[in-house]
Order: sequence, then C-alpha cells, then structure tokens
Amino acid sequence: MLALSVEVLDRRCTDVCGIPIDGLGDTRTASSGRAGELALVQRCRDGDVDAKRLLLQRVLPVLHQAVTTLLGPGADADDAVQQAAIDVLRGLGSFRGESNLAAWARTVAVRAGLKSVRHRSRHLSAVDPETLPAPPIADAAFTESIPQSIESYLRQLPPVQREALVLRHGLGCTVPEISELLGVPVNTVKSRLLHGRREVRRCIRRDEAIGAKRPGEAL
Repeated sequence: MLALSVEVLDRRCTDVCGIPIDGLGDTRTASSGRAGELALVQRCRDGDVDAKRLLLQRVLPVLHQAVTTLLGPGADADDAVQQAAIDVLRGLGSFRGESNLAAWARTVAVRAGLKSVRHRSRHLSAVDPETLPAPPIADAAFTESIPQSIESYLRQLPPVQREALVLRHGLGCTVPEISELLGVPVNTVKSRLLHGRREVRRCIRRDEAIGAKRPGEAL
C-alpha cells in the first residue's frame, strides 16, 4: 500500500506542485536532527526542488501511518495522503521547529484524514467504521478474549466518540492535541473519551452476558 501511495503521490505532486518525488536516489546522506530539518525546510522555502522531494520522501511514511489509522487502507486514504503531502509543502511557512518535522507532518496528516472522514460522513450519514483499524485500547490478549472485534464496538459509537478514541489510542495524540485538531474544548475531548470507553465496556459486558460470538466462530 505504501509503495502504491508513493507512485500515486508522485504523479499528484508532479501535477500540482511540479515535484516528482521518485528518482532522487539514496537520501541517507542528507543531514538529520533538528538543525538539519530546519536547513531542509529553509531550502524548500527557497524553492529547492530536490529539497522538497527529499522532504516528501522523509515524511511520507508518517503521513501514510496517520491517515490509514484514521481511515483504514483504500482509495480514500490514498487521496488523503496525497492531500496531506501537498498541505505539507504548502504549509512549510508555518513550521518553526518547535516540534520535529515528523510530529508536525503527522498533525497535517491527521487534519487531512479528519477532513476526509467528515466528507465521507456527509455522504454516508455516519463514518463508515468498517475500514477503521482497531486502536490499541487494550493488549492483544484482551482483544482476542472479547466477544466481538474492537472495530465492531467502534461501529456502535457516535462518530465524535469514535473519532476521539482513534486519535487518542490509535494515533497516541494527547488530549490537548485532540482538542486543537478537532477545534473543541479540552473538557469536551475528555467527555467524548470517557463516554466512548464507557460505551465500549458496556457493549462488551452485554455481549459476554448473552454469549455473543464473533462472525465465523462456532456456537
């Protein structure tokens, strides 16, 4: 999936920004660390096409991971990754080096992913959670022991609670980060997380009480 995204992203960035990201060769010799990142960003601001290509190669895995955590794999995720990459290039003027480049790019990607989620919800009346991966809200042993998959329980949550849970437990965003990303007060985020977790636990207890089985399991 990542290789496909690189190819598609290459075409999209060439069309929109005039920057093919393939064909740069070995990028391991490029400077790293905070000073190196700031220097690379400055070269991008100065219009250095090779620098922009290198920056995209560095952040693409971060963009892909953040977006697919929100959307799951598929065409919507590919489109959101492409848009996030374009947003990264266009938003470099706002990068001040207060966080590392990967963290800043992840925020850009999450915003692109959330925009896609909300666009989808307007057409489907609710976010289709079938494609949402399970956020690590519990260890593997626990998720294997519960009656249904985490995804199935997420499907039963209101979209705003599901969104908060995926950001917190799937992407590891802090509550203040989620507040900024969603444009809601910190206490609202806390409330959505609290009620979302409570509802997941309630649904698990309900299924345990009635002996519900996962699809495909023998009764």
